[in-house]
Amino acid sequence: MHRWSELDWNDVRLILAIAEFGSFQKAARALKIDQATVSRRVGALERRCGCPLFIRRASGAVPSLSGQALVALARNAGTAIARFERALDGAGGLGDTVTIATTEGIATYLLGPALSARGADLATALGPGPTTKLPAVRFVRLGSPADLEIMLLEPGAAIPRHAWAQARKIGAMTFELMAGARYLAAHGPVDGWSALAEVPLLNHESYEVHPACRPWRSLIDDRGRPPVATWPTSSALHRATVLGGGVTLLPTFSPLLDDQVRRVCPDFNLGILVEIWIVAEPEALRLASVRHVYDAVSALFNATPWLGV
Repeated sequence: MHRWSELDWNDVRLILAIAEFGSFQKAARALKIDQATVSRRVGALERRCGCPLFIRRASGAVPSLSGQALVALARNAGTAIARFERALDGAGGLGDTVTIATTEGIATYLLGPALSARGADLATALGPGPTTKLPAVRFVRLGSPADLEIMLLEPGAAIPRHAWAQARKIGAMTFELMAGARYLAAHGPVDGWSALAEVPLLNHESYEVHPACRPWRSLIDDRGRPPVATWPTSSALHRATVLGGGVTLLPTFSPLLDDQVRRVCPDFNLGILVEIWIVAEPEALRLASVRHVYDAVSALFNATPWLGV
């Protein structure tokens, strides 16, 4: 008990924040503390375990092998704490609100509309579904403690969780080069791969790190000049595309969500495929509310004709 009492849960939050944002500075900003405090607390943790937890680079910080193990444990601890606090709060009992950690794009364009108002397009695509009488749902950043996680993985990649986590593949997205109707009207079609060297490219920061997006990064490298802009959210990238900012990488179903988004050319096939997985720990799935959302989300994705399984 003495050892347990020494643990500061703020350090758990700190480890998660650094892993999520990839930077001591950004983690400090998110936690509303100064960067010196972040460095001091990380240093204390590293002295305690006797090894580096994060590899410092000019571009930020990434977990070391030991750090990766602690990040995984921190996520589980954070989820357990959140569940414990909900039980303490009472107000209808454990499991009234189910948390889902996922990317901003999945939450904005697919799950948000489907699990709340169910916009007309999604309702037509999904048909009568299991979304009625669902418990309240809260979306959180991917990597934050949550009951469920929806991950975008390169085909064949291992689920980055414990071996006993329950994972289910619920879809797959193919990405293609897209542009706004306004851009194509002003500049005409992009004829051939060589023409891509001259067009402005719009980028998403996730494309810079996701393994499946290597062909996109190679395209940028071959041009010898960076994209005109890189955004941290899918909604910002979508807006810039619609306004005619240039050519970007988007899922093939994007024109179904917005008819102002168009495929640049069917011949441009970068071969980018991303699998969608829903993941949960068995202890979370023992809650009826979590299991209900797990099954409902799986059914929603499986019923969507835009996503191949």
